[in-house]
Amino acid sequence: MANKGNCAPLICLIDQNYPIILVLIITLFFAVSACRPSSAKAEVEVPKVKLEVLNGAGVHRLGRAVERELLARGFDVYRVGDVDSSYEQTMVVDLRDPQGMNAQAIAAALAVRRKLFWFYQPEVKLPLVRVAVDSGSFYEVRLILGRDYRQFFPQAMILY
Repeated sequence: MANKGNCAPLICLIDQNYPIILVLIITLFFAVSACRPSSAKAEVEVPKVKLEVLNGAGVHRLGRAVERELLARGFDVYRVGDVDSSYEQTMVVDLRDPQGMNAQAIAAALAVRRKLFWFYQPEVKLPLVRVAVDSGSFYEVRLILGRDYRQFFPQAMILY
C-alpha cells in the first residue's frame, strides 16, 4: 500500500475504511445492548407479610445487618433473632399458608440471577422454601439465614 504524502499508514487505513469501521462499531453496540437485560435488577414486588429473620449462619450480628438490607428493599421485618443450630442454606419458612405462597413470594423477591461478564445467566438461585404452619405465630414468614447468605444479601454489612 502506498503512503499518501505525510499520512501515517494507520491513519490512511482508517480514512479509507471509515464507513466500514463505523458500521461495525454501531452493530457491536446494538448487539451488546440487546443481550443485556433492560434493568440490572428486575423490579420484583415485595410481599407485605410479617417477616421474622433468624441467624443460622453463625456470624455474629448478621441478623441485624440483613434486617437493615431487607428494610431498605421494602420488606416488613418484625423480629430478628438467632437459632441454635447451623444451616448451610438460606431458608424461607411459611408459618401461615399451607400451600407456602407467602414463602414462595419472599423467595422470589430474594432471587438472584448470576452474572457472567455483562450477561445474566438464565438460571436463578432461590432460597429453600418450606412450610411449617404455626397458627399461634404472630409472624407469617420466617427467614433463616444460612452460610450462603452472601448470595442473597451481598450488601449486608456487619457493624460492630
